[in-house]
Amino acid sequence: MSRQKLGRNDPCWCGSGKKYKYCHLNQENQTTRTPHEAFKSLRKEFSAKKCMAPEGWLDGCEGGICKAHTVPKSGSLKRIARDGHVYNMSSPHTRNTRTENLRRIVPKLIGVNLASTFYGFCSRHDHSVFAPIEKEVFRGTSQQCFLLGYRAIAMEMYKKHALYRSLGFILHTDDERTFEEQFEIQTFKNAFEISVRTALKDYEHYKPIYDSILENHDFCKVRAYIIEFENTQPVMCSGVANPEYDFKGTKLQDVSDFSKTLDLLCFTSFFGGERGIAAFCWLAENDPTCRPFIESLVAIPDELVSTALLRFIFSYFENVYMKPDWWENLAVKPRNAIIGRSNHFVLNNPMEAALADDGMIYDPWTIVRRYHIHSV
Repeated sequence: MSRQKLGRNDPCWCGSGKKYKYCHLNQENQTTRTPHEAFKSLRKEFSAKKCMAPEGWLDGCEGGICKAHTVPKSGSLKRIARDGHVYNMSSPHTRNTRTENLRRIVPKLIGVNLASTFYGFCSRHDHSVFAPIEKEVFRGTSQQCFLLGYRAIAMEMYKKHALYRSLGFILHTDDERTFEEQFEIQTFKNAFEISVRTALKDYEHYKPIYDSILENHDFCKVRAYIIEFENTQPVMCSGVANPEYDFKGTKLQDVSDFSKTLDLLCFTSFFGGERGIAAFCWLAENDPTCRPFIESLVAIPDELVSTALLRFIFSYFENVYMKPDWWENLAVKPRNAIIGRSNHFVLNNPMEAALADDGMIYDPWTIVRRYHIHSV
């Protein structure tokens, strides 16, 4: 990339839509934002308060927007915490991220009060909607499985909107950089913007469907695969994935085709009141991708399931929380393998290999049972 022939009044090469003279001309000598200002602006977007309940319910919002936990704090996170802290792979909207280190995600200790939270529901709807999974023992009912997926969908949509609003932050991370560094940062920003826009399009398709199921109490469209563990598992998370390949390496959908709405698979790892739970939830319309994905997991023997789940969790999610003793007692090689998986997007690792056996075998989590919900 060269800027030698770019005129002052030409559109800027970065794609901002501004003239070059008002955008990246002499950017290497500019300081438009201090790191503190940039972080403050970014954090503001991830602290925006909005109730994600169905639109028809919003007139009934009460109690203000609360800090909702997608992985329950009292019932789950506190069970794996040490002195009130768990490890998390630091995300783009935390202070752990430096602009010169945008491409490196590393584990950091955070307090459980901050873990797995977003300002996505008012107090009334957070308490009333999710009472069956917050106040009751998890029994694998269709409603409970749906609510795990609904909360994950709401969180991801909330975060994608925040990411989209914060794209301007990335635009200003190349102040005082060389042109080559500016080009690299803006190339990343443009690709990231396309990714966020595409994801938002998918969530705008699915969220009304999930809202309708909730409003009508019609859970017959819900599919789920549940794994129950004898004890509390040391790694918990909540999120939504677009599985491109299954555990055998078979391709399931083309995530690079932006013209199509991708199949979504919701996943939550938590403590269900009596046992550790790993819950995969999806809608009937996502069967073409999710059923074969789950079938490839079903084929894995019990003693290797936790290892396979860890490959999945650290390849697809950032909303992951680890028991400090578990993480600190891992040997260097498996630790580095997990960090590598958490950074796979920025390292451009092919998703075909994301779930493949990498030679790491972790201590198994004893399985009590594995079962389907509405699988036929």
